[in-house]
Amino acid sequence: GSGTSVSDVNRLLKQYAQLKKMMKGLKQMEGRMGKLKGSLPFLPR
Repeated sequence: GSGTSVSDVNRLLKQYAQLKKMMKGLKQMEGRMGKLKGSLPFLPR
């Protein structure tokens, strides 16, 4: 085993799913606000 418990793995998976959802939301937001891209330095590209 890797020394991690099932709850640890589940928590990681949940965090990963949330992160992926957030990234998808950011991409959609980026698409909607394409005009503003230049004024949002904290967004990559």
